[in-house]
Amino acid sequence: MTEGAPKPSGPTPEESARITQAHRDADPTAFSELPPSELVDTGRFTNAYHRPLRTDGESIYAPISGNGARQQLIARILKGTLNVADVVRGPDENFHSKYLDHYRIREGDTTPELLADAELLSLVFGDDDHRYYPSMEMDRIEHNNMRVENKRVSHYDFEEAKLSGPPTELRDRNHTVESLLALDKKLRALEDQIKGVSGLAFLTSIVQSAGDSLDNMFPHSDANEGPERLQETLLRRISHARFLARQGVAERQEKESA
Repeated sequence: MTEGAPKPSGPTPEESARITQAHRDADPTAFSELPPSELVDTGRFTNAYHRPLRTDGESIYAPISGNGARQQLIARILKGTLNVADVVRGPDENFHSKYLDHYRIREGDTTPELLADAELLSLVFGDDDHRYYPSMEMDRIEHNNMRVENKRVSHYDFEEAKLSGPPTELRDRNHTVESLLALDKKLRALEDQIKGVSGLAFLTSIVQSAGDSLDNMFPHSDANEGPERLQETLLRRISHARFLARQGVAERQEKESA
């Protein structure tokens, strides 16, 4: 480079290619995805609400109808704790939900996982729109806002998350000792993710990149007063949720031993 010439303001094409490949190779259950540079219609639609499915040539995206910034914030908080679909802005600046590649998710014991995941979303985030309905048919699983395939589970659509109203009791009456132990493990992982100085830095970074204010995202919650209050609110709700999970385990173990 000639002395005094301005330095490039961004990565070279080779560097961009390496960055893109690194994101492709990263674990999609732990790292948020890059937004797509181009999306085209697939000619297919979602089962619910008949929204057009789009693709970047590799993955499938569904447009989000409401509270896109809030849904993106929730998805990023949950990364590494639950398997969640990324929420990204498309080339048109509208928010889209990117289908999580299920072949890259570990298989699990589906019923306890579904119960635990839905309960965590309810107790911590006030999102009661993720549900698992036990079916009398052994090969059938009824659910809402979850993708369930071959013992692999992922979640999408966090529009109902509101962080208001204190969690007072377990929502689902079908819990077992196994599902409640899974719930407590997930709650502990989420707590570790957001507590302390590093947790506050993590929350601050995703709030700043959300493209909207906490006041707009959570108008009826104490969490709307800044990242510190968001952290405080989440940790308080997690603590009470863990108490309910451990209490539920003790009650069920007592019944089993009676």
